[in-house]
Amino acid sequence: MRVDYDVIASLAVPPGVSGEGNCTVLEGSSEDKVVVYYSTRGAGGPWIPAQMIPEIDLPGAWAHRTVDLSSAPAVSDNPSFALRFHWQLNTRDDTGSIDNIRIEGAVIQPVTTFQRGDPNADGRRDISDAIYVLGFLFLGESGPGCEKSADSNDSGDLDLSDAIYLINYLFLGGTEPRPPFRECGGDPTPDALVCESGAGCG
Repeated sequence: MRVDYDVIASLAVPPGVSGEGNCTVLEGSSEDKVVVYYSTRGAGGPWIPAQMIPEIDLPGAWAHRTVDLSSAPAVSDNPSFALRFHWQLNTRDDTGSIDNIRIEGAVIQPVTTFQRGDPNADGRRDISDAIYVLGFLFLGESGPGCEKSADSNDSGDLDLSDAIYLINYLFLGGTEPRPPFRECGGDPTPDALVCESGAGCG
C-alpha cells in the first residue's frame, strides 16, 4: 500500500530549535513538524508513525510526498485501516496544510456515520429505542438499518444487554452509550456489525 499526499507549511520563525514548553513534544522533539501515522485497528488507534517531516524539510510551496506501507503488517485488505496527519506547530502564526491524499493498493470503503442508541432512527434516544431492540431480538421484527446504532454498550454484539444498558442510562442515571452518541460519527471500535444507513445521520 502507498499513500500519496501534498503538503505545504508557512513558518513564522525560520527553522531552528523551538523554545521549551511552546508545544507538546511530538515524536521526541519540540520543533515544527508533521507526522503521518497509521492504525490497523481503526480510528481509535493505536497509532504507528510511518513518516515524519521535520521542520527543516517542511516545504514552503506545495510539494508531493509518498509513504510506502508495503512492508507494514496487517495493512492490506484491512477494513480497519486508518490514517492520521498530526501537525506540531510552535507559534500561532505557523500554518500547515495537507491536500490530495491518495491511497493506492487498497479499496477504501466509505465510513457510514451513525448515533449509538438510536436504532429506530427517529433522531431521539428514548424508551422506543429499547423496545425496538427487544422487538428485533425476541419478536422477529425487522432489524435496524445500522446495527451499530443498536449496540448501546459497544460490545460488538446485539443482545438483551443493549436494551438494558439503554434503559439504565435513560431512567436510572447509568453511563451514556459509547461514542458516537451525542453527534454523528464513525465507529471508533471496529466490529462485525453492519451499518448500511446511519441513524438520523446524513
